Amino acid sequence: MHTLSSSLDNTSLVLLLLECCQQLEEGHRTWATYKKESAWGLKRLELPLEEKSQRSQEKMEEVEGNINVLREEQRSTLERVEVEY
Repeated sequence: MHTLSSSLDNTSLVLLLLECCQQLEEGHRTWATYKKESAWGLKRLELPLEEKSQRSQEKMEEVEGNINVLREEQRSTLERVEVEY
C-alpha cells in the first residue's frame, strides 16, 4: 500500500510539474508577443520623430546657408561703399 501511495504522489508531482511548465511556456509566449508589439509601437513612434528631426536639420542648414550668403553680400556692399567714398 505504501508503494501505491508513493506512486500517486509521484504522479501528482509530475502532473503539477507539467502544468507549471505549460504555464511558464504560455507566459513566455505572451511576453514575447508583448515585447514584439512594444518594439513595433516604439518604431512607429520613432519614425515620424526622426523624419521631423531630419527636416528641422535640413531647414537649419538652409537658413545658415542663406545667412552666409547675406553676410557675404553685406561684406561686398560695404567694400564697394568704402572704395567709392
